[in-house]
Order: sequence, then C-alpha cells, then structure tokens
Amino acid sequence: MRWPIRRSLFAATGAVVVIALVATGVLVERTVERQAREAIRNNLEYQARLLSVVFAGTLAASPEIASIQPIALSLGATQETRMTVMAPDGRVLGESFKRIEEVGRIENHLDRPEIQQALREGVGQAIRVSETVGIPLLYVAVPVPARPAGGRQEGRLVGIVRVALPLTRIQEQISQIRWIGGSILAAALAIALLISWVVARRLTRPITEMVAGAQALTAGRLEDRLLVRPGDELTQLADSFNQMAETLARRVQDLTEERSRLEGMLASMVEGVMALDARGRVLLVNRAWEAMFASVAGIHGRHYLEVIRSEPLRTLVEEVLGRCESMGREVTIGTPQERQFLVQASATSACKEGGICAVFVFHDVSDQKRLERVRKDFVANVSHELRTPLTAVRGYVEALLDGAKDDPAKCQEFLAIIEKHAGQLQNLVEDLLELSRLESEGRALPRAHVDLRQVIARTVDLIQSQAERQGDRLDVEVSSGFSVLGNDEQLRRVLMNLIDNALKYSPFGARVRVRVEQALPPPVTAGYTAWTSAGWPEPAREGILLRVEDQGAGIPPEDLPRVSERFYRVDKARSRELGGTGLGLAIVKHIVEIHHGGLRIESRPGRGTVVTVWLPSHPIT
Repeated sequence: MRWPIRRSLFAATGAVVVIALVATGVLVERTVERQAREAIRNNLEYQARLLSVVFAGTLAASPEIASIQPIALSLGATQETRMTVMAPDGRVLGESFKRIEEVGRIENHLDRPEIQQALREGVGQAIRVSETVGIPLLYVAVPVPARPAGGRQEGRLVGIVRVALPLTRIQEQISQIRWIGGSILAAALAIALLISWVVARRLTRPITEMVAGAQALTAGRLEDRLLVRPGDELTQLADSFNQMAETLARRVQDLTEERSRLEGMLASMVEGVMALDARGRVLLVNRAWEAMFASVAGIHGRHYLEVIRSEPLRTLVEEVLGRCESMGREVTIGTPQERQFLVQASATSACKEGGICAVFVFHDVSDQKRLERVRKDFVANVSHELRTPLTAVRGYVEALLDGAKDDPAKCQEFLAIIEKHAGQLQNLVEDLLELSRLESEGRALPRAHVDLRQVIARTVDLIQSQAERQGDRLDVEVSSGFSVLGNDEQLRRVLMNLIDNALKYSPFGARVRVRVEQALPPPVTAGYTAWTSAGWPEPAREGILLRVEDQGAGIPPEDLPRVSERFYRVDKARSRELGGTGLGLAIVKHIVEIHHGGLRIESRPGRGTVVTVWLPSHPIT
C-alpha cells in the first residue's frame, strides 16, 4: 500500500526520532541505574566504614554479644539499613534486625561471599536472599581493625561490619528514576513528533495542493488554480502548473468547439458516415449511419466486418486502405432487408496508428432504385395493359371490315368482344385518372363524419348480386356503430375494391367475411407473411379495424410486398380473365393514407388472404 508523501515523511522522521530517543533513553536509563546502584553501594560502604569506627573500640575491648548487640539495636533504630557485626572468625555478635536472645542462634557468616571478599580486598559486596530475614538484600562488608586510645589504625583485625539494604528499596529508587526518565522521554518524543508533523505538513502542503490541482484537471475542472506562495521553493513549479492549466483550458475549449461543429455537421447529414483506422476498426459513425444500421450495437472499436457483412463493401474497404485512394461504388447490404448504397470512400493523406485512415459516406439509393424499377414497370405495364385491349379491338374491327359484318352471328360476337375490351380500357383509364386525382387532390377532398354501418350496408347491397352469381357467401359482422372523419365515396371505394377482390379470387361456394370492430391492431399471426404499406400505428393504439377475409389461393411471400404497386399482378393471366386492372389495391392504399390510416395484408398460399384496414375512430353516441 502506497502512503501519501506527508504520511511517509512524517513516518520516516518519526521513526528516526523514536529510535534515537528510545536508544538514548535506554542508554541513559542503564547509565543512571548503574550509577544509582554504584551510589547506593558507595553509601553502604561509607556507612559500613563509619560503623567500623564506632564498633572498633568495643570489639577490641569486649567482643561479646552482650556488649555489641545493644549498640547494634540502638544504631539500627535510626538507620534504614540492616547492620551485622561479626567477630574475626565469623561469629555474629550484633544484628540490628534481631533480638539479643536470637543473635546467639545465628549461624557463622565467615563463608559468606561478601565476608571473604572483604577479608581479601578490604571491602566486599553481594546480592542474595538473606537466610536470616528471607528477603533479597545488597550486602557491603568491611573489616574492622583495632584502634588504640591514640586513634591510629593498627593491623590487628578485631571484627567485621556488614551493612545491607533491601533490594525493594533499591528497586523503588531505580523505578522512580525510570519513571522520571520515561516521562522526560515521552515528553521529548511527543514534542519531536509534533515538530516532525508540522515540518512534514509544511513541506508537503504545496505537493498536496499540486496533486489536488492535477486531480481537478483530470476531473475537468480546468478553472482551478494553485495558490502561489512567494519565497517558497515550489513557487516556480506552482506558477508553471497554473500556466499549463490555462493553456490546457484554452486547448480543450478549442477542441470542444471544433468537436461540436463536427458533430453538428455529421448530425445534420442525411448520409451515413463511417470512419475506419488502418486495421479496419470503426472509430466514428454519425446518427444517420446508426439509423441505417439500427440493428448494430456497440460498434466502436470493432472491426467493420463484425458490423456489416457485405462482400462488395469488403472489397471496397480493402482497396481504399491498401491503395490510400478515394473511390466510390454501389454496394448491396442486407440490414436485414437488402438495400442498395452508393458508398463514397476518401482516404487520408497521413494515416497513423489508431487514427482515422478512411472515411466512408453511405448514400441510401434503395428508394431511388425502387422508384426507378417501379417507373419502368409502370411504363411497361401500362403500355401492355393498353396495348392488349387495343390490339384485340383493332383485330376484331379489321375482321368486321373484312366481311365478318355480313354474318349477323359473327358480327354480334365480335361486337360483344369489342365492347368488353372497350369497357376494360374505360375502367383502366378511369382508375388511372382516379389515382392521379388522389395523388394531386387527395388531401383536399371534402370530409365529414361517415357512419361505417351505412357505408357497409350500401356496398354490400351493390355487390351481393355478384356474390350470389358466383355462389359465394358474404358474411358481415359489425360490432357497433362508428364514424370516421373522411370522404364517404372514397371509403365505399375501399370497401368495394376489397370485397370485389375477395370474391374474384375465392373459389365457388367460398365464404367472404367482412368484420368491423374497435380494437388494437392485431399482431402478425404465426405462419403468415405480413406487409405494411401505410402508417400502421406503432406502438399500436386503439382504432377501427375493417377486415376482409377470403378463402382464395393466397399470395406467395415473394409477391406480397408488391401487391399494392400499380399494375402488379400475382397471376397475370387469371387477373385479366377476371377483368381486373391491377390498380385496385394501389387505390385502396392511397385512400387509406389520405385518411391517416394503415393497411396490412396477411396471406399464406392455400389458406386465403386477410386485408386489414386501420382507421382513427369516432364512436357514435
């Protein structure tokens, strides 16, 4: 674990101070203790020599217990030390801690270590538990030479004096010395640590402020500045740090403004933009690109092949990155439906590792291609639809002119055929004119609240005879009355076209159901292919659902997306045989869109078709 600088400096300084003070304290304690012990020993020796002077005359004149013990008891009453007076042979003649009758029973002390040392060296000492009093004592013994009346010391030995002090007293004195020394040491240590903390804090405060300033810069607070203290050794560093912060703030502001401009430009583009690095990893995409490929998530930093799988795009990217050249190409990408894009690629002049090396702009031309295909198909289909009846009319007219008019039966047959094809031409022209009128004036059609029950009733009355001729059954189910804000004539056209288609493509004796209810739009039924041509509500909201369901052959899945295109036929031969123009569903689609509704066609081959129209509802109260 890494400590802050202040704590590390304080800990290092404090450790040095503690070690120095503790070592000094231990050394001083031991020195004082040794000196104390030596002083106590010298004091005991001094006392012993004084006592030797006191007992010298008595020992020389009358070395008996009766003479010595009273003096020992008298002196012992005024002394804290224990004194023992012995004869030269080790017999105890006086003991300050014993009564006179007990002195005679004390064993001979001649073999005591301090006695032997005193006889040899003139003074002896020892520490041990006294056998007489049973406590640890420090003993100091000195020999007692004879002193005649003149006071001069003779060489003759007349006795031995020993003084002793209990070690408890010595330990008390040493403990007192230790306590005083420890208190001084603790006070010195506290003062030293306080000084160390103050010094460490003063030395590290500028560094701490710089760390806080760096963290503020990291957090984005570029306006924070360090306090510059004149005379401080770190003044120049703090000043440089503040200048760096100001420069960084200006650079960040410039980059932010530049990025905002770039993001604004990219966001306003309708084309998708993708930027790659030298390894083909995605570095940048705009909103339009995300909308084009909405199924892709978390693309930044991933390889482009993980995002878009397209062989033409892979070839284009490899060529652009390999040659560092700008080029364009049309590519087809499944996202998930197949769509066509015109991709313009630009390579940067200086490609760096991790930087943008190529920018690809995706122009979605799917709608343009589809419109171009629809336009071509429309021209081809309308030409074909017009040419077929015109060719038939012209052929039968030529046949009549060539003589068939003279045969009444043939003439009648040919004129009936000509009338039929002329009627198809008239229906075709009327539907084309209706489509043109809906596209140009649809939004301006007069509108009112239309009762759907009445619209359905009138439509069923008109088409009921057709259903009966085909042997089909027409079932109508209306749960309740609803009104729609729209055009009565156009809504009848929607219903008429849907029921007419259902009857045409249903087999003999089939049932065609027409249902109207107020409900949420139904989900796609499993096993069906669904297609939405107008604004199907997402998320679904309640409205009026008009369903027309037949039992016909159904629509193959590949044809379902195009059934509302003009002149598109699933079964061209059967459609013309039944008299259809190929414009019925296209008209229905336009009318539903004008009424702000939605159209859904669900079908499965061999199971029939369900056409559902959703319209905003206005309940009739």
